[in-house]
Amino acid sequence: MARGGARNRSGPAPGEGGGEVTVAEREAELWEWAWRTPQACAWALPSEAWRVQTVARWVRQAVLCESHEAKAADHAQLHRYADQVGLTTAGLREMGWKVAVDEV
Repeated sequence: MARGGARNRSGPAPGEGGGEVTVAEREAELWEWAWRTPQACAWALPSEAWRVQTVARWVRQAVLCESHEAKAADHAQLHRYADQVGLTTAGLREMGWKVAVDEV
């Protein structure tokens, strides 16, 4: 990917060694982040395993929405995926999930 326009911080973020982060690398970063969230405990349950595909779709959609090509419909779909996997307040409420404070 080529860097964007002449403005400061335009275009994709640079990766390690001055190179640019590829789409696959960014997807891997978001995937790892998602699986460190409290919601991941629920996704790992056998009864919730079907959500893993939706988490993957959320990751791919999030990377798309970081690009300049993303449309309003792409952002709306990202929000729907986030709801479906409990990454929004509304999604948590809809599923009856609560994130507890880790007191350990």
